[in-house]
Amino acid sequence: MSPSSARSRRPAPPPAPAGAEELVDALRATLEPIAQAVGAELVPLEALDEGDIPVAWAGRTLLGFRLPGLHGALERLLQAVEREEGVPLRDLPREAKQRVVERLDKAGAFTVRRAAEEVADALGVSRFTVYNYLNAIRDQAGGPSA
Repeated sequence: MSPSSARSRRPAPPPAPAGAEELVDALRATLEPIAQAVGAELVPLEALDEGDIPVAWAGRTLLGFRLPGLHGALERLLQAVEREEGVPLRDLPREAKQRVVERLDKAGAFTVRRAAEEVADALGVSRFTVYNYLNAIRDQAGGPSA
């Protein structure tokens, strides 16, 4: 059973008002880059499932925003950080890599199994180095060590 088929369906929405197609197209064009950045999907009104976020305008739901599952979450986080940095993560200087590890830690990346290994690979450092960065960040913040 696919994840989307396991979702329960919302009740059928009322038909969109006249002229709504242009509005839906404008909302879709505006939200698509955001959806891509977080690994989400925009879904048509008739496919809206229980776990989806309704996108409404003037009190009328026009489409849905379907957030991704955990599968691939770490990869999406790494890709987002790399886009923000503007260069491959392994090309960053040491201080920037430490900031990347801190950002990933704040985003909860290290709750994912084998995250330290994947982050180390993306940064071009050893797993031991990632744990050292984490310990230094958490010691500085007064939190638990890795």
